[in-house]
Amino acid sequence: MNERIPLEEWKEQKKAEREALADKQLAAMEGFCTSGKALSVYLYGRGRLGSRLSSGNAALVLEQIPMARAVNPIRVWNQGGRFVNKGAKGITVLARKGARKGYYLAPETVFDVSQTHGDLPYPQRDLKNDAAQMRTAVQSMVELARVPVENGQPTAGAAEYRAGEQRIVVRKDASDIELLQALPAALVQSCLAMDAPDTRPDEIRFLSGAAALEVCGRFGLPAPAESDVLMEKCKHILGHDTVREHFDNAREFARTIGNQIEQHLPKQQYHARDVRGKDERG
Repeated sequence: MNERIPLEEWKEQKKAEREALADKQLAAMEGFCTSGKALSVYLYGRGRLGSRLSSGNAALVLEQIPMARAVNPIRVWNQGGRFVNKGAKGITVLARKGARKGYYLAPETVFDVSQTHGDLPYPQRDLKNDAAQMRTAVQSMVELARVPVENGQPTAGAAEYRAGEQRIVVRKDASDIELLQALPAALVQSCLAMDAPDTRPDEIRFLSGAAALEVCGRFGLPAPAESDVLMEKCKHILGHDTVREHFDNAREFARTIGNQIEQHLPKQQYHARDVRGKDERG
């Protein structure tokens, strides 16, 4: 007969488990900061996961399955009509449990959709081959902008935020793909100029470039040109004590822009218990 351990001892065990997993998250995040290429892979992959996972959990997932695109625990896959493959290796993340106000964090094992099988599909947004949806996505970002978006001659690329003029200028002949790659960064720059004018230039470059990568990953678009080079120039700001904060801030921008676009696109049919729309912390 198993004896129950004292409550305080049980609490200490659970606290130690959470702290160990949080340390593992941090190590995984730092692992993606070794080069601009690795940073781009992480940020684009986090977008492919729907920008739902916390920064630390996304790092744990992408560290093990670089091309992951949707993760859930077994019970959620089963409820939705998909089943985890025999022998599949799960990924332990720090999941949010309980009610919205009274939540707590606990280890949980999740599996990517690539590790499951079943008749019900689990599609991913792929705008690059749908001209109408790309046009809708561009228009939704223009609506989100807090400064005028006007035709002009950007210094480089398809779109540029001009702080002195408080407007975003876009190249008149830019394709919708080019605008979808460039506008997220310009939106972030305009928001930071208005709400956090003291933000350091290198932080602005990282946050705007990271958000652009994540939005492109979420909608199946090619990564913005020179993203690896940009991230290489930004990686120095991602120290042991700052990486989580910077990753989280970039995620908030990307999630806001991505959710705005999603609201204007046709609804997708996922499995019956889809949880992509629910954000997590951990």
